[in-house]
Amino acid sequence: MADDPLDELANQANRKRHEQEPTTTDTGDDTPALEEAIADAYAAIDDGEANEHLTTRDRNLSALFGGLDESGQLAALGKQAAHELERDADPETQAETLRMLLRYAIAELDDDLFSDLADGLKAYEKAKAKRAAEQVSEDTL
Repeated sequence: MADDPLDELANQANRKRHEQEPTTTDTGDDTPALEEAIADAYAAIDDGEANEHLTTRDRNLSALFGGLDESGQLAALGKQAAHELERDADPETQAETLRMLLRYAIAELDDDLFSDLADGLKAYEKAKAKRAAEQVSEDTL
């Protein structure tokens, strides 16, 4: 019997992850470091230049989540993901469950990405505070 297409995709991603070393530092070309790119992405979202929503089109996943929701199993899956992430959360909607599952998958693949996310957010908040302070200085002069 052939493997489930979703399992095969997960296996391919896992193999690819082991073949490639993730990089979070500047590559020497015009590609920014991950922390800087995350800070820029936060700024673009706040400035209305980027969307804060993620979307995907996947017929099989849509059917799976619809079936899980209809059969009453989606909430349990979300709770399980929250438990694995050591979060005190009780996802009640499809969107909340999807967020938990995506965070769980990312943590399983590369838990350091959440540290990079936190560092990017800190860098963004520092830059935002600096801009606000500069604006206050200009306004008071």
